[in-house]
Amino acid sequence: MKKYLLILTIMSIGTSLSAQLYINEIMVQPPSSTTSLKQDNEELIEIRGAAGATIADNTYLIQVEGDSSDPGDMESGGGQGGIINLSGKVLGSNGTLVILTTGHPYTVSTETTVLLDVTDGNLEDPSNNFFLINTNGNSVEDDGGTPRSAPHSNHDLDENNDGIIDAKFTDAWTFMDGISILKDSSTMYAYAEVIFAKTTSGKTIKKSTTATLVETSNQQFRYFARIGNSTGHKAGEVADADWVGGTVNSGDNPNNADSDYWSFGSSSSGVRALPEEWEKYVLDHLGAPNPDSVLSINTLENPNSFVLYPNPTDGIVHIKGKESVDAIRLFNISGQIIKELTNTSSLDISSQRSGLYMIEIEDEGKTSVAKLIKR
Repeated sequence: MKKYLLILTIMSIGTSLSAQLYINEIMVQPPSSTTSLKQDNEELIEIRGAAGATIADNTYLIQVEGDSSDPGDMESGGGQGGIINLSGKVLGSNGTLVILTTGHPYTVSTETTVLLDVTDGNLEDPSNNFFLINTNGNSVEDDGGTPRSAPHSNHDLDENNDGIIDAKFTDAWTFMDGISILKDSSTMYAYAEVIFAKTTSGKTIKKSTTATLVETSNQQFRYFARIGNSTGHKAGEVADADWVGGTVNSGDNPNNADSDYWSFGSSSSGVRALPEEWEKYVLDHLGAPNPDSVLSINTLENPNSFVLYPNPTDGIVHIKGKESVDAIRLFNISGQIIKELTNTSSLDISSQRSGLYMIEIEDEGKTSVAKLIKR
């Protein structure tokens, strides 16, 4: 009898533990223009965890105010999705869950779980903080002294406004992952371990001393994603970044008839994505694994042994000084082969979308690779 009780106890403990989850990608406040108006069904959040796993009880996605008016306040659980209960939701066969609204314009992988209409599609604009938490069933008093075991809009995570989540929350609840997205107010509050700020010049940003703060050169970044299956908090212009963030082109709005995907912006004189090598990246992987680099092709020999021209190109690209090579292959930056030709020295990419591609050239037993930009 004791043996069976022990087994049941272990099973009970196992089902109560919260498996690690990550914010995998997020689109907040998409751009709007006279020809491409922002629509409420364009914002998105993607969660990553173990393939096919059931999300543990007491798991929530929350939004926390980052402006100076009410720093640390839990956003309302109403239409803006300030508090989203993820308990019992099942991750897709590839380990992802995507939060969208009905009528969204996106092509989504069939291997993900799609969770519709838990927000009205209009998430809180920056400055704001997003967290995945598990309350572990523990109660924490709200502003009025009421103990609550679930997050509530009466909870203030930073009662003394010092930019640090109060210990009564971190002692009781598990904060699994988070991201802070700041605008350009004079004083802002960032509670996550990775922070993207439009500017820091002349600003006061209250945060943890351990957090990674990335200034985005006075550009309001709108899309953020983990790189590959990363789990850390490195971000910015670093070789081993865990996060990428960037502006998105309003003209690429998938609600437009002539566009399928957003893409990161690009500029010869400014920053539109960090790390910058992600500029022009096409965001075509919703509900699918995130790319682990913009160069998802294996490192190859002799990377400079051929010269491509013109590059950037509007259509046909040529190999300088060669009448013919054994093979030319065109890849998108997720590493998928798009086109392959043999015994030629040119490649027509006029039918491809604007953006960054990789071209692989094979000749006389050697293989080279280069970046190619389609205008």
